[in-house]
Amino acid sequence: AKEIEAEAKFLRAWFHFKANRIFWQIPYIKSSRELGDIKPDEIPNDSPAWDEIEADLQHAIDNLPEDHPMGEPGRPTKYAAMAVKAHAHLHQNELSEAKALLDRIISSGKFELVDNYYDNYDQTTEYNKEPIFEIQNATSGTSHTGNFFAGTAMPHAGPAGIGWGFYQVSQDLFDAFQVTPDGLPVLNDSERINLPNDMGIGSTEEFIPTDHPLDPRLDWTVARRGVDYLGWGIMEGRSWIREQLNGGPYMTKKFALHFKNRAINEYGNGFHNGQNFRAYRLAHILLWRAEIAVEDNDLDYARTLVNEIRNRAKSSDVVMGKVQNTKFEVGVDVVVDWDQPAANYKVEPYPAGSPVFASQESARQAVRFEQRLEFATEGLRYFDLRRWGIDNEVL
Repeated sequence: AKEIEAEAKFLRAWFHFKANRIFWQIPYIKSSRELGDIKPDEIPNDSPAWDEIEADLQHAIDNLPEDHPMGEPGRPTKYAAMAVKAHAHLHQNELSEAKALLDRIISSGKFELVDNYYDNYDQTTEYNKEPIFEIQNATSGTSHTGNFFAGTAMPHAGPAGIGWGFYQVSQDLFDAFQVTPDGLPVLNDSERINLPNDMGIGSTEEFIPTDHPLDPRLDWTVARRGVDYLGWGIMEGRSWIREQLNGGPYMTKKFALHFKNRAINEYGNGFHNGQNFRAYRLAHILLWRAEIAVEDNDLDYARTLVNEIRNRAKSSDVVMGKVQNTKFEVGVDVVVDWDQPAANYKVEPYPAGSPVFASQESARQAVRFEQRLEFATEGLRYFDLRRWGIDNEVL
């Protein structure tokens, strides 16, 4: 009974936290037993409800087990509640409270970074060693009760194209994945170049994708012309996009579709796919802890944590398939060398003595930028900018 109550309060806190981030001041809807004579529609929305969110999460921390209740991996654990509570503290700039929770998760030894970055988005590698709270999705032969984000983000056309083609990637995000010859991010906007794109170029016209060094996480995140789309074919650019003039030349990849021939529980079509959503994973914990290390002026520890993420990106599988011609014409086969990487990938950790981690200001920029790359298109960026107090400046 205590576990069931703790699970319910975890979910109640998590949903209200989601509402809080959108609406700022919210009503906190409790059970009729808790409310007594107050009706749900009489609850005022006159506060962000942080106290209620934290109380429910603390109850979950105190009463949930370390492993999934009843052995069912979709159920939250003590560590899931810690992760959400740490996230809530970060939104309130309560860094010491967040730090204690993050350290408990890290020191538990129960979570590890998976070897390959895309294992965090692949159906066949769900419930691996990295997720802390993983939301289950499935489709069945009689209903599509899965990842409803998939259909809106999928390409509008092409061999996998039955989606609406929304939530397109910006050129600014695409450019953020460029790296220096040393494999390090270009942190300052003014120093990044605008990489070539196929905006306004028809799919039957010639287009040469950039050969600039790129972080390999780019092509696990962004669908772009001339690069394989999860085994469904080489992305053709304009012909796959709902309205290029409206949304630009890029699409998303994460959550939009499973690898071709790797679907675990897809029926009928892929509009609602069965991919799980890893809401909280160890990478979040490490980079949030790096944020706090910067504010504590523990800059070398921040560099160490960021490098854990970058070293995983360095050793991960990359998207394969070097395209030899980029005209997509009827009756003409696209020539692809599947033994070659799709692009000029390079990523390296920050070396000891890096000037980037010589000051709080530049280290802060590096940690925040790493979060942008690692979690791109996962719905965190705007809220991160706002909690850092730089949303007006950046946007």
